[in-house]
Amino acid sequence: MAGAGQKRNISEYQSDSYPPMSYNPAMNTPGMSSEPHPHYIPGAGIPSAEHPRVTGPIVLGDADVVGRGLLHADTANELFNHYTNHMTRQMPIVVLPNDSSSEYMRNAKPVLFLAILSVASVHDLQAKLTKEITRLLADHVTVNGEKSLELLQALLVITTWYWPATNGNSNYFHFVHMAAVMAKDLGIDRSSAFKKDQNFDFLNTNHSLSDKGTVECRRAWLGCYVLCSR
Repeated sequence: MAGAGQKRNISEYQSDSYPPMSYNPAMNTPGMSSEPHPHYIPGAGIPSAEHPRVTGPIVLGDADVVGRGLLHADTANELFNHYTNHMTRQMPIVVLPNDSSSEYMRNAKPVLFLAILSVASVHDLQAKLTKEITRLLADHVTVNGEKSLELLQALLVITTWYWPATNGNSNYFHFVHMAAVMAKDLGIDRSSAFKKDQNFDFLNTNHSLSDKGTVECRRAWLGCYVLCSR
């Protein structure tokens, strides 16, 4: 089994970390035709009273591949469960609460949800979703300069389970660098007891998290250490 960030070979598709070969994601992805995808759900992704759209720096929009008809909701749920039930046992860097459902994550943390779908999928679907998450991270992080625990976790997910592009190009070290820098900017490398009056004002940013001692933050910082040490 390859470690965090290592390239996978085709034999590893057969391991317990990935869906069985009877699972065929290509059957749930739209082709190049302009015709609507047969599994497209009209109105999917539209906020409702039961599942309102989350507001803030990251909103449910381009990240919602289910609402856009690129992926069927059942397939997304299967991939999400595969990540939470199998993949996190092997590399528990981004572990979700037991009561986190795919529908909740899709609405509350759309970018992290897309990152999870991209690494839990295989073959053509994996390539399609990886392109989507890479574009979104470039928009949010590189272009807009956004920083949040969700974006950091998304970076950690796609880097921990990194799949190189079919053309051989690799963004692995770029993603590792982005994750490490964002972790520093969020201040999760320092304990909550760290005070501004310790003559380190230049380390404090407007993006620093108010509570850096959560399990999520500790796992994220450990994940950065593991990936940077390779």
